[in-house]
Amino acid sequence: MLSNSRVTRIGELLKDGKEDAGILTELEQYRSEFAPAYEHVASILTENMGLKVSGRFKSTISIVEKLKRGSIRLPQIQDIAGCRVIAVSLTHQNQIVEQIQFWFPGAKVHDKRSMPAHGYRAIHVLVQHQDRTVEIQIRTQLQHFWANRSEKLADRYGQEIKYGHGNEGVVQALTALSDDLAHLDSVSEQLGFVTGRINAFGSHVPKGDWKVLNTRRRMLAKDFDGTARRIGRRLKQS
Repeated sequence: MLSNSRVTRIGELLKDGKEDAGILTELEQYRSEFAPAYEHVASILTENMGLKVSGRFKSTISIVEKLKRGSIRLPQIQDIAGCRVIAVSLTHQNQIVEQIQFWFPGAKVHDKRSMPAHGYRAIHVLVQHQDRTVEIQIRTQLQHFWANRSEKLADRYGQEIKYGHGNEGVVQALTALSDDLAHLDSVSEQLGFVTGRINAFGSHVPKGDWKVLNTRRRMLAKDFDGTARRIGRRLKQS
């Protein structure tokens, strides 16, 4: 394995624009060192946790671009190897994180839901194996939809919109869409809970409680429909 000092030096050279064949070969070697860690993490997620996983290794171009965007050093880039898992709900998302922490003691959790980065929402969990870090992204279906939408718009208007720059109208639209989708995730969770309680207790629910639950269900359903329509309008406009 390349030494940490050598990896740091490779990053410095790339940041300075010295992308000759030798340096790029060493960068590719460094990327390949993450493969065993990725395979180990992916096998735990699929075989032990029963999850469907997609994965990727950050391209050399993306690594160089990330180095040039900020003050980060190459050894500090934590998403060179990454897995992605899609949850069916916010509760399921939290459960997956808890399971990952069980299988990977010491995992670091970064919850990007309440304070999203330019609209991006997800939970990232960083795990280590053989001194290499693998980033696990856990998204709900709606968070994943937003991320894909952001990528498509970035292809059209420039990658800088993912970082809050570039076309101001597109950036604002993505932020508003993210907020609406987050609200829809929350309302959907609450609606499922209330509907589940009504279905579980059926006729055994006291009349007063049933009225409260049913009123709450109608309010949530109205909120859900209104938010969904607003999202539809936003998508047509963009």
